[in-house]
Amino acid sequence: MSLFRFRNEFFLYVGLCSATILSFVATKTAFAQVRESAGLERSGLRSIWFTSTELGASGRIVDWTLHVDRFDMTTFVQLSKKGFHEIHSEKDLDAFGQPFGLDKLVAHAEFRKSVLEKELSVRGSKEKVTSEQYALPKSTIYVLGSNSIATSLDADSGRVNWTARLGDGNQPVIGIGADHEHVAVVESTMVYCLEAKTGRKLWSHKLNYSASASPVVAGGKFFVPLLNGHLEVFRIQEKGFGSYPIVARGIPTARPLVAGNTISWPTSLGHLNFTAIDGRYEKSLIYRLKTDGAIESTPTLKGDLIFSSSADGFIYAIEEGTGRLTWQASIGAPSSNSPFVLDDALYIVSDDGRLFSLDANEGTLLGEMDHVASERVLHCSWSSPTLATIGGKKQVIFGAGDGWVYSMDTATEKKDDFDILKEFWRYDANPPEYRKNSAGEPIKYVEYDGPSEIIGTVVEHDGL
Repeated sequence: MSLFRFRNEFFLYVGLCSATILSFVATKTAFAQVRESAGLERSGLRSIWFTSTELGASGRIVDWTLHVDRFDMTTFVQLSKKGFHEIHSEKDLDAFGQPFGLDKLVAHAEFRKSVLEKELSVRGSKEKVTSEQYALPKSTIYVLGSNSIATSLDADSGRVNWTARLGDGNQPVIGIGADHEHVAVVESTMVYCLEAKTGRKLWSHKLNYSASASPVVAGGKFFVPLLNGHLEVFRIQEKGFGSYPIVARGIPTARPLVAGNTISWPTSLGHLNFTAIDGRYEKSLIYRLKTDGAIESTPTLKGDLIFSSSADGFIYAIEEGTGRLTWQASIGAPSSNSPFVLDDALYIVSDDGRLFSLDANEGTLLGEMDHVASERVLHCSWSSPTLATIGGKKQVIFGAGDGWVYSMDTATEKKDDFDILKEFWRYDANPPEYRKNSAGEPIKYVEYDGPSEIIGTVVEHDGL
């Protein structure tokens, strides 16, 4: 599950273990608890599209990533009335199969607005239809299935752009990465290069060792983490030949982070390794952070600082350009999640389900969540926090280890001499029949049809 923010709305993309992607949009503020799917509207979530990929009955989603191209903007017009929204794009097709363009989009939206208002008038309603025009960068979701099928989806509409079948579907599938021109797909010992626009396979090449985590694409190169601890680098234009390793120790555990001219990746030994994308030091480690526990999530970049959690219970802040450790702070429990930074506050979820707020410049504790989620953790908490601005209110949202999605205020209140983050709302991601059986008795976590924690990465992206 991932969250992305555009304008004053946020989009919630849910990749299910099956072959389905759901998209929700938050359009209003709600502060009450939500206990069933019918309460999505009350919590500010509205389903805007639902897409089934072509993975087939035997396929499941292994990995997906969102790429936002800030140089390719699309204009939209949203028509709204009570309980109804209709969105049109300049890339929608007219009766002749040609894209509208901006002028035709405006004319078509005005026509649709008059039709909707006429329908309201016939029903005796005086309600007016509002029209909002806005532009968003081109956003594409790339999905990878367990049967080696890659799919490109338009993030705004859910429309399938293309589908590509790779390999024989019998190899372990690792991950997918992309930039605006190329897509990298990694199986156990193979890397595939696809054209981002069409999905056409440009080349494939055997890896020097089995892959361990999802790749990233940056600077005309593929960066693939390997089980032997190395980061194998492929120059796209050389079609897989002449790859070189960045030698390091420990198993890479998560997708690397692209920050400026550096690539950083975490390992099972608690190392956060850094190398250069281009230049004099592109084939070697330039610096390394050493912690006392495994680092199991992608670090976070804010300004010139990179923030990383660790299983040793500490959060670390490192200067991107120098590798200097700015500060480290203990949260009293391991964390397998990526930090999130808003203004001068860092938010992190511990494995036992607590949300902490730290000063991003110094690492001092600003506030923490009440104990409600940590007391109900089913196994562990694996969801990182993100920001959503709903109804003009900034909210920190994360999926907890008790199977609930929580929305927290950035402000705190005093409670027993502790600074406690205030809760806006919560939503149970488990259907009621997974919580209790027909007799009304609680179903245990270990049972097949019992409740589940939320497993996923929550990330924030400002789409403007």
